[in-house]
Amino acid sequence: MKGFSHLRYVGLLACLVLWELLSLLAPPSRAYFATPLETLQECAALVVSGILVGELLRTLAVWALGLIVGVSIGVLLGSALASSAKVSFTLMPLHDFLRTLPAVTLIPFAFLFLGPTKTGRAAVVAWAVAFVVALPTYQAIRHVNRWRARAALSLGLTGVALYRKVYILDALPEILTAIRLALSIGLLVTLVAEMSLGLPDGIGGMIYFAGLAYRPQRVIAGMLCAGALGVGVNSLYVRLVERRWNWKRGTA
Repeated sequence: MKGFSHLRYVGLLACLVLWELLSLLAPPSRAYFATPLETLQECAALVVSGILVGELLRTLAVWALGLIVGVSIGVLLGSALASSAKVSFTLMPLHDFLRTLPAVTLIPFAFLFLGPTKTGRAAVVAWAVAFVVALPTYQAIRHVNRWRARAALSLGLTGVALYRKVYILDALPEILTAIRLALSIGLLVTLVAEMSLGLPDGIGGMIYFAGLAYRPQRVIAGMLCAGALGVGVNSLYVRLVERRWNWKRGTA
């Protein structure tokens, strides 16, 4: 849609105009609201001071660690559940219970068990991500083309090779889509964990303490940076998937 490329920025421009109007038309809350210009100035100050880059890197480190561990566990768990009807029948009730347990409720437990560390926050992120990936992996492997699997068996593929070259490969589009969803959920849990622990660490911590200090410019700047981080990582992921597997846009 090359002829409509300029429309991609209409929504952003409309949001900026609405933001400016709200800041002008709501004088009672002016002390708790920042204009786009004030927010931009705050972002520039944070970049120049090096604070923003440092906090972004801390958040990104926890997010990435939790994603790597969580995706690995999720694919293995989904594969195990789909490996046989007995395993599925035995473990699915436990899986459903753990899957519906909100990951944010584990933050106090992670704090007590692992302390206010990056490992503790990454563990909570990994928990949330694992169950986002596990169920789609289970469903995708269960619905793999059985004729293809039988053809691979007749060609001598068995065990791990069969699972890796047929089942996982056939389920890959659904798994990659689940990972894309896990990216946003992982970022959400990372920020909530940073805010909940009340530590001046990461974008979430920066937003939390800016709110306590009544600094709306920094609060909104942190929100925008978190959103930009999510959009940037998601766009990079989509590009990597498209380049590696040559799929059309929107299929993963």
